[in-house]
Amino acid sequence: MQALLPRRRANAGVSRLVQRGRYVAPSNGSPIHKFRSYLHQLGIVAQDRRRLDDAEKWFRRSLAIKEELGDRSGMASGHHQLGMVAQLRGRLDDDAEEWYRRSLAINEELGNRPGMALGYGQLGLLSGARERA
Repeated sequence: MQALLPRRRANAGVSRLVQRGRYVAPSNGSPIHKFRSYLHQLGIVAQDRRRLDDAEKWFRRSLAIKEELGDRSGMASGHHQLGMVAQLRGRLDDDAEEWYRRSLAINEELGNRPGMALGYGQLGLLSGARERA
């Protein structure tokens, strides 16, 4: 339990920055590889708080860096998260499925079986959500 306290404090700090819209890219020369992860994590925090506009902004910024770096695995993750945001917004037919399929295609190219399983599972959940809608 004690090991979780520093993480909770850090997440709370990031959450406050996201809520206030005051997150600024570090200017201390941190590597771009770490920065893309920071942006992705800010997207996760915003998504957890149902701040979907903020989540989409952070995920798109992170995805742009991943594309620039040629990080295919990271791109698959970014596409998947943007699909989740679209699904939470109720955009099942257009955005969500498109993002999930992009993620799945990259994971298939990479032979990433856990990523493929996640993609197929999410498309299945999306299909079920459509039937209920």
